Amino acid sequence: MNRGDWGGGDFRDVMAGVDDLVARGIADSERLAIGGWSYGGYMAEWAITQTTRFKPRFPALASRTSSPNMARSKALRI
Repeated sequence: MNRGDWGGGDFRDVMAGVDDLVARGIADSERLAIGGWSYGGYMAEWAITQTTRFKPRFPALASRTSSPNMARSKALRI
């Protein structure tokens, strides 16, 4: 549950997955990118403010959501 920590737990989960992929040699730690749609887009936007591990090669492709619309979302009024 993310009450009071919206995105924090999800970010930790995403980063644990990234760490695992890098450790297995599946992902290259020097060529990481992140993107998403809807909540995944919000997470992508937020994640790049929390770590420098993702490279800003294609910043326009990082998100497919409108963050200002999320501020008006009834789902966020918790």
